[in-house]
Amino acid sequence: MSAAPLKGRFLRSLDRVLDAGEHLPTRDPRVSPLLSPVPSGLAPALIVTGGHDMLKDEGEAYGRHLQRAGVPVQRLHCARLGHAFINLASVHGEARAAVQHVARDWRALAITPPRSQP
Repeated sequence: MSAAPLKGRFLRSLDRVLDAGEHLPTRDPRVSPLLSPVPSGLAPALIVTGGHDMLKDEGEAYGRHLQRAGVPVQRLHCARLGHAFINLASVHGEARAAVQHVARDWRALAITPPRSQP
């Protein structure tokens, strides 16, 4: 169940859909990787979302899409942060801590041995 649309500085889901429909071919796999097959041998993925992230649902769906294709997926959800919180790391303590968490998780994925190909 999706949360109620956010008001104020955040885009509502309807706003996002209407805007994307005007500017992007939304059924094009180059716009939505959910519409594309997952390449074989893809590296492990780190999916990072925020609780106030206008693309949270899409990020979670993409993680499931990758997992169904056999890609190891690690998720990090930052419940109190919004989309692009990484840009606030220099001025916002919680964003800074989240970016440090992302860096640790990314490093761990980077040193994970590659999967064997079937």
